Amino acid sequence: MDSEQFRKVLLDLNEINNDRNAGYEAAAKETKDKSLRTLFHELASHSQNFSKEISSELQNIGVSPVRGTSQPGRTFRVAGVQDRKGILTSCETGESEALKLYRTVLQTNEDWPGNIRSTLERQAQLIQQDHDRIRSLRDSISS
Repeated sequence: MDSEQFRKVLLDLNEINNDRNAGYEAAAKETKDKSLRTLFHELASHSQNFSKEISSELQNIGVSPVRGTSQPGRTFRVAGVQDRKGILTSCETGESEALKLYRTVLQTNEDWPGNIRSTLERQAQLIQQDHDRIRSLRDSISS
């Protein structure tokens, strides 16, 4: 992988984690459910940590990390959704998008330098766990 492609991929991963963070913070504000609010703050924290790790790698190669999100609401469409199932469905969609990006990156880029690959694999595993938690909660709600 050339350095430009490496830079772009890290920026994309940084941005999707910013999207996750913003989405979970928005979901926490939208819900009236205290247990969901707590969960969403926890998952936002995961995203912040992932973004910090990727930002550190970007800074190591002299690139300024992404500070904002892609387009507001692109991956997490929670604005105006207040019912538990609707919010969880929106969050699961956002997690699916993040997983898709991580899987693509890990499958198409075998030659990551240093410990970056292991960091991204660990992040992808945790995002998968977050996704499964959200999906399980959503699926436990009767229609």
